[in-house]
Amino acid sequence: MMPDTIKKHWIIVREPGKVPSKKMPEQSHDGVIKMLRELFECRQAGTDLTVCELTWNDDLWVSDGREALTIHDAMTSP
Repeated sequence: MMPDTIKKHWIIVREPGKVPSKKMPEQSHDGVIKMLRELFECRQAGTDLTVCELTWNDDLWVSDGREALTIHDAMTSP
């Protein structure tokens, strides 16, 4: 998906035994990737991160945070 087709990004943090919380990264692909890395570094094992994106036509797309990082890293590594 082209970056300009996303209107808004959120990251949902689900830690074991806690209420899920919503984080607002910088509103760009790079901002989402940066926040995912920061959140994975400072959270306990078993934490799940979900990336939510509101598209240009108001459709909601969700993806797994670890998968998003894996795809990003595979696409940017030489």
